[in-house]
Amino acid sequence: MKVKVVSDTHFGHEKLLMFRGFNSVEEMNEAIIKRWNDCIDKNDRVIHLGDFAVGMKEEDIEKIISRLNGKITLIIGNHDTHSKLKNVYIKYFKCLSGLYAPPYYFTHEPINERCLEEQNTREPTTNVHGHLHNNEYCGEKYINMNYDVVGLSNMVKEFELKEV
Repeated sequence: MKVKVVSDTHFGHEKLLMFRGFNSVEEMNEAIIKRWNDCIDKNDRVIHLGDFAVGMKEEDIEKIISRLNGKITLIIGNHDTHSKLKNVYIKYFKCLSGLYAPPYYFTHEPINERCLEEQNTREPTTNVHGHLHNNEYCGEKYINMNYDVVGLSNMVKEFELKEV
């Protein structure tokens, strides 16, 4: 089974504009939506590794969600925990704290190396995560999918899974 993975879109997050090279929240949101829909079809399975939106009203988040292709599973990130956001997310997404789908463990934050090693005793596992906005190296068993690391043109990556 194939899934497409995205992380740390931070729709609406004004503080990331300069870092990402956009002039406005609207410009950033539109660029991310366009790239998302260019790479993801309506029936694709999508895992979003958290921090979907920041600083947006519920109705504005719903407008963005309605424009995105794919069947989305959201791994809850540190910016996704506000109760009002959760109420929106559970209407549209399957929400999880993490997902083990061999040979990958999908999380928002990189998991502890010891936990990953314990998982590797059963089957070799790579932790696909977001959260880190820099290219901080966690190890060869980690893939950082954070938007600010991979960039707009590489924000969607396809993974082949054995099961989900």
